[in-house]
Amino acid sequence: MNMIFNASAGTGKTWQVTELYTALVLGKDHEHLPAGRQAIDPRRILLMTFTDNAAAELRCRVAEKMLAAEKSGDDEQADRARRVLRSLPAAGISTIHAFCAGLLREHALELGLSPAFQTLEDEERDALLDEVLKAEIFQNLEGDADFREFCSGVSILGSLDNQYSLINTIRSLLEKSASRGLNLNNAEAMLPPPERTVGEKDFRKLYEQLRSIEADRGLPAKATTALQCLEEICRPGDLTRRIPLIESLTKFTGKGMKEISDELAELKERFLTGYFYEQNISQFRAFARCLSACSCGFTEAKRSRDAVDFGDQLLLARDLLRRGQLKNLFDWIIVDEVQDTSRVQCDVIEALWGKEAHLVICGDRKQSIYAWRSADPDVMPMLGKKMATHGGFKPVPLKKSRRSKDRVIDAVNKLFGSLYDSYDALEPCEEIGAVTDGEGPCVEFLMQDGDESTTDDEMTAVASRIRLLVDGGAEWRPRFGYNGKTFSKGEPFNYGDILILLKRSTHQSVLEEALRDAGIPYTSGGKGRALFEQQEVRDLLLFLQVLCEPTNDLALIGFLRSPFASVPDDEIVKLGWDGETFSHEILRKQFFATAPVVGQGCRSLQSLPRNNEASLSSFESLYSESLCSSCGQDDTRSRIREARPTSFSDTTSAAAERLLRYRAQTGGKLAAQLVREIVRETAFDAQLAGLPGGEQRLANFKKALDWIRAAERGGQVLLPDVVRRFEKYIQTPPRSGAAEALLPDPEQNSVTLMTVHSAKGLTKRVCFVPDISFGENTEPGFAMFSPEGQLEMKISGLAGDEVKSPGWDAAREADKEVRDVELTNVFYVAMTRARDLVVLSGAGTKDPKGWRKLAEGFLSGASANILRRLAFLDIPVIAAPPSGVRNQESGAVCVSLRIPVGIERKTVTSLCERNSSIANRQSSIINPAVYGSLGHAVLEDLTKNNWAGNIPELVALFSAEFGEVEMDLLIPQLEAAREILRTETAGATALFAEHPFVLKRGDVILDGTIDLLAKFSNQFKIFDYKFTDDSPESALEIYAPQLAAYKEAVQKLYSGATVSAALVLIGESVKLAPFST
Repeated sequence: MNMIFNASAGTGKTWQVTELYTALVLGKDHEHLPAGRQAIDPRRILLMTFTDNAAAELRCRVAEKMLAAEKSGDDEQADRARRVLRSLPAAGISTIHAFCAGLLREHALELGLSPAFQTLEDEERDALLDEVLKAEIFQNLEGDADFREFCSGVSILGSLDNQYSLINTIRSLLEKSASRGLNLNNAEAMLPPPERTVGEKDFRKLYEQLRSIEADRGLPAKATTALQCLEEICRPGDLTRRIPLIESLTKFTGKGMKEISDELAELKERFLTGYFYEQNISQFRAFARCLSACSCGFTEAKRSRDAVDFGDQLLLARDLLRRGQLKNLFDWIIVDEVQDTSRVQCDVIEALWGKEAHLVICGDRKQSIYAWRSADPDVMPMLGKKMATHGGFKPVPLKKSRRSKDRVIDAVNKLFGSLYDSYDALEPCEEIGAVTDGEGPCVEFLMQDGDESTTDDEMTAVASRIRLLVDGGAEWRPRFGYNGKTFSKGEPFNYGDILILLKRSTHQSVLEEALRDAGIPYTSGGKGRALFEQQEVRDLLLFLQVLCEPTNDLALIGFLRSPFASVPDDEIVKLGWDGETFSHEILRKQFFATAPVVGQGCRSLQSLPRNNEASLSSFESLYSESLCSSCGQDDTRSRIREARPTSFSDTTSAAAERLLRYRAQTGGKLAAQLVREIVRETAFDAQLAGLPGGEQRLANFKKALDWIRAAERGGQVLLPDVVRRFEKYIQTPPRSGAAEALLPDPEQNSVTLMTVHSAKGLTKRVCFVPDISFGENTEPGFAMFSPEGQLEMKISGLAGDEVKSPGWDAAREADKEVRDVELTNVFYVAMTRARDLVVLSGAGTKDPKGWRKLAEGFLSGASANILRRLAFLDIPVIAAPPSGVRNQESGAVCVSLRIPVGIERKTVTSLCERNSSIANRQSSIINPAVYGSLGHAVLEDLTKNNWAGNIPELVALFSAEFGEVEMDLLIPQLEAAREILRTETAGATALFAEHPFVLKRGDVILDGTIDLLAKFSNQFKIFDYKFTDDSPESALEIYAPQLAAYKEAVQKLYSGATVSAALVLIGESVKLAPFST
């Protein structure tokens, strides 16, 4: 039997999938399965989804159902449930990538890989790909004359955000070919052949039609001109000699002639496209050869490093399965979220689906929103058709929404029923009280006031509407609200009930400012990419840039304005003023001239550490170079000193001395250490804390600093390397790890702000969707693959104004159709996240765009009992609460997430402070604090590298940061600790080093960090490092409260999981001390 669950939004597809899985493994009756079945071994079922979080949720739900069956009172069911729970860790419940990675591990040698191959993370892959692409492109430029000619009209490298550049186009093609399973080893063969598909007979056919009309009733002037041109074109001879005549053909009008005119225009376009493509085919082929070289070079680079990327996992697994040697691996294959499947992932599913296997897919075509990352919206219907011809096929439509009440559903159905060619209307679920008699409209549209409204006006209206929902009267709230179980009257709203969804981040800063002005607490959720856009993070980069880029004047100006220097703007202008205008050269000269003269009370040499190699001469050299970098070579230090201004402030003088001093230390210290030192010296953290949203700013800064430390541990220890990588991420944030730092919100009472793509599967009581009027983006790049897999291109600047391959227009049109459908799908996802209320808004021009254009009929025509319309000026403004922090310059009020009044915040280590005073530290250690900190840093690094690493080298590396320690003692202790931890964590699915958490106990918030959290299947192990000679019994007595808090925090985060904890005692001997409550 094969099944497809067509699950509309909120209809409980995860419940359906896990219920089916439970019925299969327990042999229970199920409405969609035949009766009298035998229970199936979980190892014979493969349950796959597309994200780690979704896979974890599926596994947890299955475990919960097994635990419930165990307590059901049915002895037979209970025995089966216990057997399933024992085998569940080995059961196939995972992402498609994880399944494929496991398959590759088992069959690595057959695929030419070593069993110890590594999988490149996105960041590592991108860096390696960038290196390969540049090398291959420049090699082709050097050795291929046709490729050089091709590149004469193309930006080769361009900026990181220039998607039309050669390197970015090739990068995009490589990713898309991997997702579609296309082989680029011979990309030339993927180009359309240069064939002439239009000949003299085609033009003659239209010539005869026009001549017949002329003889019958005459022709208009333009048609007569076209007839004359066609007469010349149809004369015997080579058509290519009549290119000017063909180019001169224009459209014409007249009774009964539109069809002829359109056909002639299409004929002209096809002929000219084919002709110019044929004339320039050598350049097109040169690009295809370069594309092949890049693909092969990247594959070779990965193999030489014994590595694969996530795309390789799918391709290699597909090829392995297609060989036919691995048959009948599973009896049942269940795939959740199938609408997000790429073409190659579909190939993997089909290769697994043998004649005897049953396939179950679950998804919703209307929620296919990831085409931009290679999901193929046609996979789900294609699989459905194949399942129907396979026999024993059962489609199961899921229409009853367990998420939203009837008024929201009515609006969604009316809106999207007119946008989709085929739409399955949602139905309210009476079981949760979703039918609400007497309820008013639960979709609102906040409209601009005439043509004058701006984005600022819109976001202010959004913030005011949120305040009214939480603090306003009953008229501003729906009559019925969800209370956690059902919809009931008079339910109040909190900020934590509200979700704001954005299609784009263009106006996010305006929205955030409006929320702060209104005193609304908010947090950014999902996988945002805004960390590297924050000013505090850019200030960090500015400091590093001025250290290693002496001529970067813009960075110098930014540094002077930052809290690291705090030089006022008027003084910066004075520093660079040459009497008539602002000069960067004068700025540098006068700024560094303000530094105290070496030998006359200069603090820099006194503050240099003793072990630093910088000497008086090197410092004087830096001082001189900084001054002379903007002066002529014949300038002398004496002339500079004579020209030293005396009218600048002590703040400027101190900033110049500070910068020179830190430049002198760059050869002996890591970037992270320099940053920490200047933070302490300038009280940078205290300055951030005093700004609006100070807690968030500090968290962002710390996250960026942690990123630098991670980069240094990964081998990028040279300051210029760190800076270059940082600069790259400022321009183009990485795919992961670039969201703003998350702040603890113990009361869970803040508005959540995220993109629609991040909110997939999320439910909130209220959903705001602002900025719905936006321009449409087109697919970037000058090359793409057609639906049939041909390489199509369009180039400007070669022979002819514009040259394109014959199938370019059709490929672009097919791509536009996919993007248009996805635009509607993303809107559908946004509109179906809410239980109680959806609020739309949009300011823009008279010409509606984006979602505003899609919804125009609904917004203008929906009845008042479905849609409530409010102009921006109709929304009252509630004064912001007085407890906010006020920005003196802008008057903005910011309420950051902070511990509520009456709540005490403690560190977890404070629980043991009274007992820890009796701890037996290692007596031979001069500085136990430094010793322990350095040891923790080494173990953290080893954890992140799965216990691989050279411990003596790591100890030497971190000694430069933390200080010298007794290396002869520490190194063997860490070696012994590593072996214990390697053994204890064997089989773990993930290792989390320095894992932070916040735990609420009554009126106390406990804030702590777990040294190591090891994740197994439905089990977690906590390890806490203690550098002590205490016995296990004594250490456990001292640190029991700390370990108990760790266990409690993990158990709350991962409900139902088994959690154990142990101390790793590192002293004269290394011991493991298990903790039991």
